[in-house]
Amino acid sequence: MVLVLLSNLRRMSLSMAFISITLFPPRVARSRMVKTTLGYGVPATEMGSLFLEQPTFGLTIFLFTIASMVLSMSFKVMLFGASDSYSADEKMQVTVSLNHFGKGLVERMPRCRFGFIHVVNNDYNHWFLYAIGGTSHPTIISQGNRYSAPGTFAAKEVTCRGLLKPAQWKNWNWVSQGDHFENGAFFTPSGSPSASKQFGADKMMPFKPGQMVPELTKYAGPLSCRIGRPC
Repeated sequence: MVLVLLSNLRRMSLSMAFISITLFPPRVARSRMVKTTLGYGVPATEMGSLFLEQPTFGLTIFLFTIASMVLSMSFKVMLFGASDSYSADEKMQVTVSLNHFGKGLVERMPRCRFGFIHVVNNDYNHWFLYAIGGTSHPTIISQGNRYSAPGTFAAKEVTCRGLLKPAQWKNWNWVSQGDHFENGAFFTPSGSPSASKQFGADKMMPFKPGQMVPELTKYAGPLSCRIGRPC
């Protein structure tokens, strides 16, 4: 089993396909990022200058958390799950937390197939089509995020379930709790409102109200650290 956290990165074009995901303390994660590889031979940079640009598709990881990143200028940002036919991804567990989704992002923040996705205390400052999407009945728990919709009327909805009809996704567990919506943004829920309790809410990352997200994410991105000195 591979346990990985991506933390405090700034990236311009991140497109990833994951199998599954979990949580590492930031200090442990940063040390383990050194000399690891992403995708097909795309190296993580040395500690102190963690930038991730133009990685290739093909990254396969079992447990994963994406935290404290600044993301911008990308069409398809994150994809979790190999395909709509690969049901083994039911075991996937993903946490996306404390990230800043900035200018130039279009969709998939993330897009999910199967699995359990916890989206917590992120700052969604821009999207062109949608922010969070999915097919193949993933469970998506959105807690304490700030969603600021674009000016385009057709793109106010945070969520996207492709071209499926409501009868096909009405039982999927997509829940919004403590989120803050701006500029007409809205989240379309489905399934059980108490889905987070069904999946062990006591073991999930705790969240703060969405109004606090700007303060919570102000240190997202690369840290200004030097070897031998406190960050």
